[in-house]
Amino acid sequence: MDEPIITTDHAAEFTDTRVVNGVLELKVDLQVISERALLAAIHRLSGRMDVSIHAENKTVRKLTVRPRNKMSNLQEVAWELNTAFIDESLRQIIRAETAPIRAVLIAQAFSKTNLLHPELDAEDPGEDRLNISTPDRLKPEQVP
Repeated sequence: MDEPIITTDHAAEFTDTRVVNGVLELKVDLQVISERALLAAIHRLSGRMDVSIHAENKTVRKLTVRPRNKMSNLQEVAWELNTAFIDESLRQIIRAETAPIRAVLIAQAFSKTNLLHPELDAEDPGEDRLNISTPDRLKPEQVP
């Protein structure tokens, strides 16, 4: 029997969700969630469910989900997928927004010189010209 599990009103990532012969079928709109986030979410949950993906068209993927635990509540499985999709989408946003600073940190970590303050490379490590070792609460107030 085909019965709706989650309506589109409650799960923005799904365009259609049904249980067919005890298997969860849902459609995901790639205009709402990226394919990369979709695959990452499915991979993260792969220990608890088997998922097959079929491209219905350029922007819609049909997922067939079989929980490995036969006693799993399919509505809970659908909500778990929804949560994983949202989580992976947010991870992608954060990854993109922090990419420049991560690149600088990685470059500095592998550099033999100071990329941000090369003038400090010639300094004596015991000398603290920029007063970095002094806690802010002990530094005199500076007027901008």
